[in-house]
Amino acid sequence: MKLQLLSLVSVAALSVANAGTYAPVAEPKDPINWLEGISAGIGYHFGSDQEGNSGPADLQAIQFKASKEIVEWLDIELQYLLGTNDDSFQGITVELDNSIAAYLKPNVDIELFGLDWNWYGLLGYAQTRIESSVPGNSVVDTVDGLSYGVGFSTPAFAGLDAGVEYVVAPESLDYTGFNFALSKKF
Repeated sequence: MKLQLLSLVSVAALSVANAGTYAPVAEPKDPINWLEGISAGIGYHFGSDQEGNSGPADLQAIQFKASKEIVEWLDIELQYLLGTNDDSFQGITVELDNSIAAYLKPNVDIELFGLDWNWYGLLGYAQTRIESSVPGNSVVDTVDGLSYGVGFSTPAFAGLDAGVEYVVAPESLDYTGFNFALSKKF
């Protein structure tokens, strides 16, 4: 019993003597915090290819997008379109295979009609692949270059924002489109 009491007193004395020498325990990091300033969304794209003499082709795609806030008024955004249909005009079938783009996205928040609206521009680089075919022959056109646009978004429901964009693909393609998307900002 004396030995147990002596051991207990010794451990207590050493603990008090070394109390200031232990490193403080770091607070656990918030696992959601690294998502701050990131936005992800999904939408639908309606576009028109005016290239050539065959007339306009109305094309559609699913849109995936992600952005990261760099400073309060500037984001970087990546967009990917995956074609969902083709269109025919005068025997020529046209299809948007896919498109990938990286944009600088300057933006400003404005309160209008009692809602918070985020108005923005898009300026960046896009690569778009369109396939045209006639019976027995097919041509794939991949064009890249400057792409730009404008858009706005506003809170919709359940923490999601609803947005609309008008985008112009690289000039040599003569392709424009509208994107309608829902996104979540973390």
